[in-house]
This record gives sequence, C-alpha cells and structure tokens, in this order.
Amino acid sequence: MIEYEEWLIRLGDVLKMIRKKKKLTQTQTADLAEINYSFYRSVEYGKRPVSSRTLWKICEALDTSMRDVVSMAG
Repeated sequence: MIEYEEWLIRLGDVLKMIRKKKKLTQTQTADLAEINYSFYRSVEYGKRPVSSRTLWKICEALDTSMRDVVSMAG
C-alpha cells in the first residue's frame, strides 16, 4: 500500500501529464477549473491535498474522467 503523500505526488504527476497532452498551462487549467492558480500548482506538485469536488473540477477542465485520473495515480 502506498503512503498518502506518495499518492498525492502521483496524482499531481498524472494531472501534469494530462494537462501537457492537452497543451494547457497551469494557469489555463486553473482558470478552466475556476480555482486559484497557486492552489492548482501545489496540487500538481503533490504539496496540497485536494477535495473530491475540486478534483472533479480539475478533471472537467482537463476533459477527463476522475475515475481515470485516480486509477492512474494508483
């Protein structure tokens, strides 16, 4: 079983990979998700936990399913 902190880093890595495939910046992604840029950046770097509601908003902004993101993060 992975540690929570490690999972947060993996989640951030997955979000970053998807964002880059979509050719979006962190600022654009945060704007689309209607969240603060610095908060999004912290999530992507695995420094901040994210609520399910906020993760859903990020996934909507990236046009991907939350199920896929969580599954890829492990």
